[in-house]
Parts: sequence; C-alpha cells; structure tokens
Amino acid sequence: MKPLLICSRLFQTITVALVLSGCAATTPMKAEFKKAPVVTPFSDNYWLLLEDLTFESVRESDSRYFKITVPAGFVTDLASIPVPLNVIYDKSGRYSSAGILHDYLYWTQFCDREKSDRLIKEGLKATGSSYITRNTIKYGVLWFGWVAWNSNEKDKIKGEDRFVPETMRRFPSHTRWENYKTEIDRSIKSPWQLPEARTEVQAGCDLFVDEES
Repeated sequence: MKPLLICSRLFQTITVALVLSGCAATTPMKAEFKKAPVVTPFSDNYWLLLEDLTFESVRESDSRYFKITVPAGFVTDLASIPVPLNVIYDKSGRYSSAGILHDYLYWTQFCDREKSDRLIKEGLKATGSSYITRNTIKYGVLWFGWVAWNSNEKDKIKGEDRFVPETMRRFPSHTRWENYKTEIDRSIKSPWQLPEARTEVQAGCDLFVDEES
C-alpha cells in the first residue's frame, strides 16, 4: 500500500477518534523540555544523545510536579513515531524532543505502553505542537507502536542496551550503531539500570492523567 494512501486512511480514522474524544474533561498541565536535545548522528538512522534531556510537568489542579530525564549516552532511533506518519512529521525536527522521550520510555519499559503513549502527547504539547498534530501522533503510536515495543523487549532479552559510555561518545561520521554497539563494554551500567531511574519514570507516568487538551 502506498505511504500517502496509508496516511490518508490513518487520518480518517484519527479524525473519528478526535471527534469521539472531544468531550473529555480537561486536566491542564504545564510542561516543558528544559532545553533542546543535543545529539550526534550515527550513519544508520540512529542518534546519540550527548546531554541529558529533561522533561518537566506540573499539574495545575494541585501543583503536583514530576520530571523524567533521558540520560546522556542514550541511543535513539526516534522510530516509535510510526513510519506512515514520518511522511508528514519529520521525526528529527521539532518533534525530536518528544520522540526521544517516547523512545526512552519504549526502551526502558518502566511504564506500560498505554502510559508511554499518553506521555508523548504531553511531550508534543510542550514543543508547541497543535492539537491535531499531538493527537495524530498519539493515536499513531497507540495503534502501531507495538512493533517497536516488542522489538525492544526482544533486544533486551538478547542482552542489548542503548547506552554509550562517555569515553566512547566521539566516533567517525561513518560509524554505524549496529556495528558500534558490539564494541561497548556491557559491564558498564547504563543510568537507567539504577533503581532511582525506574522510580522517576514510574512516578511521572502514574501522576500524568491523559485528558484531551
């Protein structure tokens, strides 16, 4: 099926979903990424995060606060935004902050898929994305994100990780992640293997209430 036809049908389905969800109550959140992501590319469609990327949000009704920090050294492919939507939304552009956050949630799997997909909409809102855009992407990952979720689960079972130690964060421009990851000493623990990382992410997922806004 051609990508544009896929997108057309996807938008038709999402439009119905948006209409059905339009009557939901609103729980306003003030959310932001503290700064833009600093990344460097591998040559095979992966990116290395060079500085921590922090997402913060406050629920206005009771001033409850949470943050989720994607640590420097995380390797992201941003591919949890479904391929059909990449025809319309540049995953390496203005949506990259939300994409990295969502990819981190999909890799660690500290939250279940439903909560992870809900959080991407809040992340997109923090980038100034429109109502239609954030709901389109949210429903896209809700319906198609299982591919990336299951793939990540299998990779972790095989012992893979998406972390590059600080001493290995400079590499030639032609470097492929699929090759480079075999050179990394996996005795070096990634930041998300620490208990406090799981606690931080789960607290954020549990606090956030997904309401249409």
